[in-house]
Amino acid sequence: MPKIKKHSTLKGHTERATDVAFSPVHDHLATASADRTAKYWNDQGSLLKTFEGHLDRLARIAIHPSGKYLGTASFDKTWRLWDIETGEELLLQEGHSRSVYGLAFHRDGSLAASCGLDSLARVWDLRTGRSILALEGHVKPVGD
Repeated sequence: MPKIKKHSTLKGHTERATDVAFSPVHDHLATASADRTAKYWNDQGSLLKTFEGHLDRLARIAIHPSGKYLGTASFDKTWRLWDIETGEELLLQEGHSRSVYGLAFHRDGSLAASCGLDSLARVWDLRTGRSILALEGHVKPVGD
């Protein structure tokens, strides 16, 4: 087993952290929390940006392949796309009837997929902001 030591500690959420994701292009990472916020950090543990707007706790977080955008999935039945540099909310996506519990970006960055406690997965075209495919057939909630 390799020797492992703590690199940094990320302190700033007021409730439990629910997910974490590394940037594919920077030495940065993002966290989601039950405090309804997402936070973006450098690898030394310094807070760079806070993303606020969800009405309920966050379940998951994903960073776009370009490293420029952040996606957050929430128990408020939405997922949102944020501009990491400005902190601006770019998309507020509704389409699930229950909590959104998972979010992933296609590797080319043009699509996002969300899934939730409504037993539904959706594919979204980020160029138009529209849901282009609903994947039905699960009988229980879809998560990761």
